Order: sequence, then C-alpha cells, then structure tokens
Amino acid sequence: EEIALLVLEESTADVILGRPWLEQHNPILSWKTGEVLKWGDTCFPNCFPDLPVPHFPNLTHLPVQATSIESPLVNRPLEIPSCYAPFSDVFCPKRASKLPPQRPWDCAIDLLPGEPVPRGRIYTLSILEEKAMEEYIKEALAQGYIHPSTSPAASSFFFVAKKDGGLQPCIDYRALNRITVKF
Repeated sequence: EEIALLVLEESTADVILGRPWLEQHNPILSWKTGEVLKWGDTCFPNCFPDLPVPHFPNLTHLPVQATSIESPLVNRPLEIPSCYAPFSDVFCPKRASKLPPQRPWDCAIDLLPGEPVPRGRIYTLSILEEKAMEEYIKEALAQGYIHPSTSPAASSFFFVAKKDGGLQPCIDYRALNRITVKF
C-alpha cells in the first residue's frame, strides 16, 4: 500500500493515520492496551496481496498508540498558565469581543489636508455574499468595531473564498491609506 504522508518535524509519533485510513482498513483497536487486535477483512488482501493472511493471533497484535481526536472538547475551561494568571481577564471571550474603552491616549487616523475623500468601488455581491455581509455588519456593530457613519468616504467591500468554503470579508483601504498622514 502506498500512502502520501506529511512530515511533521516535532511529532513523537512514527505515523499519524486519520479517519479515512481507519475506515478503509477497519481495524479493531484496544484503547486500553493500545494495540491493533484484528485487522479488517479487506486489509491483507488489498494491502499485502503477495502475503498470506495470518492465521495466528500473535501476528495480528501490533502495538500502536491509539488516540482519538474525533471531536473537540466543548465547554472545557480555558487553562491559563500560572505566569499569566494575573492577566486572566485578558482571556475572557466576552471581554475580547468588545473594543477597550476610550482613553486620553487613543490614536487617530489623520488625513492629508485638502485631499479628496476616497469613494471605493462597489462590487456586485451574490445573494450568499449579501447575507454574509449583513451578518458581518451586524456582528461588527454589536461588538463596537464599527458604528453608523454619514461620512462621504467609503471603501470597497468584497469577499474572498476560504479553503474551508467559507467567506472572508475584505475591505480595501488602499485609497484611504494613500491620503493618511504618515508619522
């Protein structure tokens, strides 16, 4: 059998086999002893066609490290290293979803005087992209990342497809960056 594998420099395991491989070979594993108790019926004929199927029980027992990462742990409390314990409020998901309060030393984006404000190009969005845009705006408003504006300035908004099939919102600030005061 030939399998394409990724080389993991930091791994202590000889090989990591995923669910598709396990489904194809269908081994019976002992999670207590970490051994393959029995290989699936199609494993030896398909993977080792030139070898006879072993009939001795001791030939089917191979030591393995059996670990399941099938589903992520849900509702598991966040473990914060003790050295970061004084800053534990920083790791609060609720607090992280809001901007910090305004302070006297907040930064501003200053624009070059006399420059016309940019008006971004309007891109046509699909129905799916329009729904994603509305959701993005709703969440960003709720989190305080954006607020309603009557400014004549605008930047282009569009989406780029993610590898997982999702949509990544993109805002084109290049025109705004061109008229921003650089320090």
